[in-house]
Order: sequence, then C-alpha cells, then structure tokens
Amino acid sequence: MNMPTRSYRKRRTLFAVSLMLYACPAFLFAQTIEETLVTAQKREESEFDVGIGISRFTGEQLIEQGVNSSTELTKTITSLNLVSPQGELSQTNFFLRGVGLIDYTDANENPIGIYLDNVYRGAIGGLSFQLFDIERVEVLKGPQGILYGRNTSGGLVHYISHKPNRDFEAYLTGRYGDYNQISLEGAAGGSLNKQFLGRLAFATERHDGYITNRIGPDFSAKDSQAVRAQLHWVPEETAYDLLLNLNYAKNDSTVGGWEHQSTKLDTDGNRTLPLSQDENYWGTCAGCDVLGYRDTDNNSWAGDYDRDGKVYSENSGASLTLNWNLGNTDVVAIGSYQKTRRNQQEDTDSGPTPLEASFPAKTTEHSQELRIQTNRGRHLWTAGLYFYSSNVIADYDVDASAIGFVKLNTHMDQRTHSNAVFGQHQYQLNEQWQLEMGVRLTREKKTIDYEGFELSGLYQTLTSANLISISPTRPTGTHSFLFNQRTVGDLARHDDLLTTARIGLNYKPAENHLIYTSFSRGAKSAGFNTGFLDESLIFASNTASTVPYKGEHINAWEIGSKSIFPEHNAYLKAALFFYDYQDLQAYRFELLNQVIFNTDGRYFGAEAEYQTDLSDQLQFSISATLLNTMVKDIADRFGTLHNRNAVLAPTLSTHSSLSYRWKAFNGEAKVILSHRYQAETWFDIQNSITAREDGYQVVDLRLQWESANRGYQLASFVENLLEEEYLVYTSDFTTSFGLNQLGYGKPRWVGVSATIRF
Repeated sequence: MNMPTRSYRKRRTLFAVSLMLYACPAFLFAQTIEETLVTAQKREESEFDVGIGISRFTGEQLIEQGVNSSTELTKTITSLNLVSPQGELSQTNFFLRGVGLIDYTDANENPIGIYLDNVYRGAIGGLSFQLFDIERVEVLKGPQGILYGRNTSGGLVHYISHKPNRDFEAYLTGRYGDYNQISLEGAAGGSLNKQFLGRLAFATERHDGYITNRIGPDFSAKDSQAVRAQLHWVPEETAYDLLLNLNYAKNDSTVGGWEHQSTKLDTDGNRTLPLSQDENYWGTCAGCDVLGYRDTDNNSWAGDYDRDGKVYSENSGASLTLNWNLGNTDVVAIGSYQKTRRNQQEDTDSGPTPLEASFPAKTTEHSQELRIQTNRGRHLWTAGLYFYSSNVIADYDVDASAIGFVKLNTHMDQRTHSNAVFGQHQYQLNEQWQLEMGVRLTREKKTIDYEGFELSGLYQTLTSANLISISPTRPTGTHSFLFNQRTVGDLARHDDLLTTARIGLNYKPAENHLIYTSFSRGAKSAGFNTGFLDESLIFASNTASTVPYKGEHINAWEIGSKSIFPEHNAYLKAALFFYDYQDLQAYRFELLNQVIFNTDGRYFGAEAEYQTDLSDQLQFSISATLLNTMVKDIADRFGTLHNRNAVLAPTLSTHSSLSYRWKAFNGEAKVILSHRYQAETWFDIQNSITAREDGYQVVDLRLQWESANRGYQLASFVENLLEEEYLVYTSDFTTSFGLNQLGYGKPRWVGVSATIRF
C-alpha cells in the first residue's frame, strides 16, 4: 500500500485538529469567568459595559499564544490582518475588519491607529516592535474618532505595558529556538522611596535567516534590542501624579527574501497570470521573466538573491503623563516625542539580476493631549484638546543601470500639523438604558516638497531625442519629477477640516448582558503619492493632479451584544456591522510605482467570540469573523475595473484555542493547542490570480510547567506545526519585468523558554 502524500497527511491532521477544536462540548463548567477591565473610553471600566467591539488579551495570554511582537497579534484576533510590503520588520500596515491601506512609503499613516502606552505612533516604519513586559492589549473595532481621533477610521490597537508599583517585582525570560534563535527579556521595578516608583524593562532577540539564499547570505535574519524605563512620581497627600516613560529600540535585520514567480499579462491588460514552465512569453527562455530568470525548485523559503537586503531601524521617544484628581473631575495631560529612523535595502527582482532599491527615512512626531472627565450623577462628560505634528524626510534610490535602465534618486520632505477639539457625553437614562454622543473637529494642514532625478543619463538622452518632454513638474532632462508649492501651488498642500462623530445606545436587560447599537463617522486624513514619481510612462505614470489624494470617510453602523454566563462560566460577544466608504483610499501598483487613489466601497461583516472553562482543567475559546467587501471602481491606464474584493479582507477567519492543565512536579503543567484559519485573501485591488492566497490553516502547540508559587516557568513550543505554506503578501512587477514577488509566512519553528520571577 502506498503511503499518504505529505499534502494528504497535512490535510488529514488539520481536519482532526479542527474537529477537536470546533466540536468541543460546552456543558461542563467549574471556574469563574472574570470581568476584564479596559480603557476604551479613557477610563477603567468593565469590557462588558462598553458598547464597542473589543478584543482584549493579557500579557500572559499573549505569551501562551506565541505573540512576542506587535505584528504577531494577528495570530489571535480574527478581524486583524497586516502586511509589510517590503518584508517582515519593514513598514507595517494593519487591517481591521478589512479596513486598511497598503503603502510602501514613509509619508503615509495607517487608518488603524497604533498606540503604545496612550501615545499615538504614526510612523509605519516603526510599528513592528518587540512586545515585552506587556500588561495587556486592547483592540477597538470600528471608527474611534472621538476620544482617540487621529486616523482611526477602522479602529485601533493599544499596547499597554506594566506600570511601576510599590511592591518590588522582577522577572527574566530566555528563549532558544530554530535558526539559532536566542531572546532574552526582563523587568524589575518597585518603590525607590516614598514618592518615586520605577520600572526598567528590556528585550533582545536574534536569529539566523530562515530563507535560504543559494548564492549568498540567507534572508530574514533578525537582531533587535529594546529598553523601556518608567519613573512614577506620586507625592504624598496630593491629588496628582506624574509618569515619565522613556523608550528606545533598534533592529538590524535582513528582509526581502521573496519567492520569484514568472508572470504574464491577462488578456484584459489589467490583471496578471502565472507563467507556465514551458511558455516563452517574454522571448527570453521557457518559463522566464523579462530578465531571463526563473525559479524552478518550488521551495517557498529559498531563492537566488544577489543583494544582501537589510533593514535598520531605530526608535526613540519619551512621554510625560499628568493625572490630577479633583473630586468628581479628572484632568489628564500627555505630552510625547517620538523619532523613527530606518534604512531599508532590497533585492527588487527576487533573483540574480542587479536591480537594487534603498529607502532611508526619518520621521519625528510630537503630540500633546489635554483631557477633562467629570462625573455628575447620570452624566459623564469627557472633553479635550489634541495637538499633533510630524515631519517625514526620505531619500529613496533605485538602481537598475546595470541592465541599461534607470537610476533614480528622490528627496521628500512632508510636514503635518493637526489640531483637534473633542467632547463626549454619556447619559444614564435609567438603570437599563444609556445614551452616548460625541463629536471631534480636526483641522489638519499638510505640505510636501518632492524632487526626483534620473542619474544614469537615460532620461537626458530621451529628452534630447524629444521622446519625453520637459514640463513644470520636469523642468530639466535629468529630473524625474518636481512637486512643491512653487511649481504646482495648492496641489502640494492640504488644509482640511475633518468631522468625526458617534451616537450609541446601550441596553442592559440584566446584570451580565449588554445590547448596543451605534452609528459612527470615521475619517482618515488626506495625503500625497510619493515613492518614485515619474511622468514619463517609463518608471511611473504620475501627473501633478494624481499626486494628492483626498481624505477618506466611513459611515459605520453596528449592533452587538456582550454576555457573561456565571452559571456556565462563559462569555459570548457578537456583532453585525456595515461600513459605507466614501473616498476610500485604495492602492494599486502601476508600472514600477504605487498609486493611491480615492474610490467608494461597501463592507458587511459579522463576528463572534466565545470563551469558557469547560472544567477545572479544560479551557476553550473560539472566535470568527465574516466579511463581504466590495470596492466600486478601480481605474488605471488600461481601463476601469468594477466591484472588486478589498485587499486583506478574507471572507472567513477563525481562531480557536484548547488548553488543558494538571498538577505535576509540585506545580502545574499546561498544554495549549491553537488553530487559525483564513479563507481566500487578495493582495491587490485588481484581484489578479497572482495576488491571491486561496486559504490556509496554521496549528501551534505549547507545553509549559509552572511552579506552585509561580516563581519558575519552563515551556516548549512549536509554531506552524504542520509547516503550512501560505502567502502573506505579493508585489507585482509583471508589466515591467514579467515577475511577481511572493512573500510567505514563517516555516515550522520549534523552541524552548524559561522564566524566573523574583
């Protein structure tokens, strides 16, 4: 009898795991589900009293699910996705309930707000960071434009670290895993004297590359360090305190080890298709791209890379928070400064041809928030002011002169100033009904100064031959594009007034049950296409009028419920939502440059989250998200496409976890089996076959032991147990080079860890 194939064994095992996880009976209960506190409305309250879709995880839960970085949160939250267009640890673009925007450049910001310890982090080159000494993570779904405000049209993710307290506590955790992974993290804190509390935390991680380079150093190696110091001043017999938070992190890694795929144009000219191994479509060789290369080993984690792609990033910052209690009124003031530096180099063609690009950039951010919250009987008022400014300076280069093509050098300087005033009123109509209303007005000004040159001499030659033209945005033969207020006037300037609002109604028919409905209007600010701008139709197809794009608006309707069942030791959260997008900021790749444009869209969705303790020893959780998305019109130089699926918006995503614990060796042992599934997902708005992941399932396993006093913990883990091969992103260069870059998730990863607590 023939042995089953590897693929068949994987499918059979996945079916067995899925059956075990999703068919667990839910009728044996013993422990109590505790209510969890969140700060979704800028004050501590039970998650089950807040009429907002929320997913919340403690630091301990994140560790058990293998979440050790900001980007790995997608392992546990079904409605959360992300993409790093130039590889892991590069620019990070989050998507929540299908809302998000892919962008290569540093000038843009996510429509999913990222917060770390109450401070907004806008630089997309600094959103991939280590999670260490984390108390909890809160994910707020749907527009959050009232209390959080800036660019939260789809929601936000808030990472909250442990704060100093009076009792001394410390821990140290070490991990060792595949590819010589070594990581260490720890923290220590407590009272320094009667008035000062302190806490110092650090993390470091390194591992070798897991993508084999057949002609050079391996790719996707990592070397990261981070430190956070907090000093909390709590004067005796006063109503105020001050918290100083200092942070620093750096990363020196290799990225861009894409799998190469030869491609061709579809008959409609808009989409692309894979190229078969025996088809000489480009006239170079069978199965080859325009450059005469093909990858035939069918290994998702191997390639031929002539350049050692690297990314170096450095983040540093500080925040100061004042809390002042005046009886029924609380005053909070938060000031912050954050600087992000990065320099990324990549092997653009995913092969041995010398095509290279570099993306050095620096982003500085300042923010200041003043918030007053007062409780007057049935009335809870929140009001405040918010100021934000940023400066992004980038100098991008691409060099294809070795094959007689372009050598582009660009400089971009973008400045943003944003001021906002906001207010929210929560009125307790009676014991069961609560009305919420809020509005935020934001005035934002943004300017850009962009200049690009072509340094190989190609454009100068073509200009002299009258094959490409001189224009106000291309004043000399060596220019690729010039765009600023001196040359294009107000096209290089945005001055917008954004209005976001929310009205909600909460109903509590019983103590542990909440039904809520809400309407929210969210907004994301306007911006500019940057990257490698070019009006010659050689590298890009820009015109002055297509560089700026408008701000987007989203009208969101949601109805949901949250219930705790003490008699069954379980909770259930569910929601239905509809998003009406106006001027949705969408992304397409055209020639060799990205284009962000405005269109409209409609998103329908449903999600549910259930958790229970089945017995004293057995725990089970499951969550699911359903999405139906439609983006109306996608226009490019070949025509207009209608009614496409949104990117990073899978029709179905699920996550489940089953854990079992028992007494062992004077402590407690625990095994945790996790399973996540994601259905068909698109990575470009044209919905090309080459930009589609058909669907995948990933299984993780963790075994841990903890001493009775919780002083020691030992664990072993296997991530991607069945070594599923699944796409996390694609980047299409078909029209220029006849190739597609394929980015895959990590292979199987095995490791051990040990923790000691003092």
